[in-house]
Amino acid sequence: DLPYELNEIFKYDDIYYISDLDHKLQAKCKEEYTDDDKNYIIKAGDHIAYRFEVIEVLGSGTYGTVVKVYDHKRRDFGALKIIKDEDGYIGVIQDEIKILKDIQAHSGHRYNIVKYQGHFVFRKHICIYFNLMDCSLFDVLKTRSFRGLRTEQIRGVAIQLLNGLKFLKDRKIIHGDLTPGNILLSGKDNRVAIADFGLSCYEDDKDLWMYVQTLAYRA
Repeated sequence: DLPYELNEIFKYDDIYYISDLDHKLQAKCKEEYTDDDKNYIIKAGDHIAYRFEVIEVLGSGTYGTVVKVYDHKRRDFGALKIIKDEDGYIGVIQDEIKILKDIQAHSGHRYNIVKYQGHFVFRKHICIYFNLMDCSLFDVLKTRSFRGLRTEQIRGVAIQLLNGLKFLKDRKIIHGDLTPGNILLSGKDNRVAIADFGLSCYEDDKDLWMYVQTLAYRA
């Protein structure tokens, strides 16, 4: 039998990048790309969908892993949220994508919301593509050298957060997971972006979550 990727590659009309990692090229079946917890196995230098080059893991959560990638089609860096291969998550992820599409259709990235740039399925894992930010507010808070934020820095973050929350309110969207880890920062232009809509819903949804804030960050 041909190695798995040699069969898979024929399903793609355009090939922008392929890894030369021996253990990937010699894989015989799809299962070797998913670990026991249903997460996609991340390897620096590997490819995603023959387009994205994996650079490093940015974070992980209940539904999957976020990785920094280089998009060889657009020739730019981005972030991929790779969802676990878990049937029970499909409905939640579909709701997240629905909300992201709504936000993007109304230019939410101009109102301090992370920019959704599309999604696709790769080896049974749903992948959601976003613009890349530098770090999260949580990353800043946990650094050993952190000595607090100046008043003007707090004001700058707060104003942009309120701008994003007003946009969500106007769209009748409840974020549901507004934590320091989901507040992204860009050092180039001091921009803030609200991210991770995995627990989000609309105000008039029939099945609302029992909570609207992560437990550890409730007042």
